[in-house]
Amino acid sequence: RPLLDLTKNDILDFCSDEGLDFCTDHTNFETEYTRNKVRLELVPKMSEFNPNITKSILRTSKILADEADFLELTAEQEYRCSVVGNKIDISRLLSCHISVQRRIIRKMIEKVKLTQKDISFDYTDKVLNLCRKGQTGKEFSLGDGIIAFVEYGKLKIDKEYEKTGNDIQFKIKTAVGL
Repeated sequence: RPLLDLTKNDILDFCSDEGLDFCTDHTNFETEYTRNKVRLELVPKMSEFNPNITKSILRTSKILADEADFLELTAEQEYRCSVVGNKIDISRLLSCHISVQRRIIRKMIEKVKLTQKDISFDYTDKVLNLCRKGQTGKEFSLGDGIIAFVEYGKLKIDKEYEKTGNDIQFKIKTAVGL
């Protein structure tokens, strides 16, 4: 949103100074769209209580963006230091700030899932609860064939696999060198 911190008057003034025509899409005035309803109804109502509400919202959004950047950098550094393959030591994860914990879990899921799509707050929260309980063998399905499970003090996020008789036999044979 490169024009987020510009007002409509700023844009109109620029267009006037540059000799540009300004056009308005008629749908901008239809309140059936949430964005328009907020702009046309909610913000003017809030301005009755605080005439500088737009500036306050803009200032807050800048603060939140800067803090989100910091948290992302912090989480990325912790992720690189503590996630090995698709596992992380639960005690190390839980020693981080909750906002960093969530970001690390999202990154772990994304690595397996190959997308951030459909990684909800509820999923990250349930994975954190799984970690807090810390019981080996406990698991949680994240959908799309992805599972989070606890394995001897480690959180592992991986693809689910079918535990068929053949798979188990193959693994046993491999383990004994047959």
